[in-house]
Amino acid sequence: MTRKSKIVIWVAVLAVLLGGFLALRIHSWNQTYGLSQDVIEGTVEPSAEETIRLYFYYSNRCNHKAVEQLLQSPHVNIFAHHAWWDDLKIVSIDDGDTYHNAGEWGNAYEVVTYEVDFNEGFLVVSSKEGKNSDYDTFTLIQKEKGDPWKIESIGKG
Repeated sequence: MTRKSKIVIWVAVLAVLLGGFLALRIHSWNQTYGLSQDVIEGTVEPSAEETIRLYFYYSNRCNHKAVEQLLQSPHVNIFAHHAWWDDLKIVSIDDGDTYHNAGEWGNAYEVVTYEVDFNEGFLVVSSKEGKNSDYDTFTLIQKEKGDPWKIESIGKG
């Protein structure tokens, strides 16, 4: 085998590997997390649950500015170090408690909690619960009626 043919073979192998890697990543980036196109585009104000789904959507795409707009404070972001080659999948979102005129949160109009099971991993992860699944409690706050939902806190139980 000549040197030229070896180079051609290695370039072809690298191109196939890179193409496969990009195809998997594009598939991951095209996840909608159950959101309508109107919510993704910002023409419709998201509900509390849709705000969580948007958080995962933007985190998976490493759109840190969009993520920060969903957070009450920037220190809440659990996916701040999420790399562009990592994948996020929501396994389930379960309703928790709802509080009205909650003094603990500065007399916010409404506060809701959700239990979110998710998977995070390299390139492509499953959307089914497994041994590597994680969960967090998301607390969302709406300061006044009609205000956008903001993620107040994310943490265990």
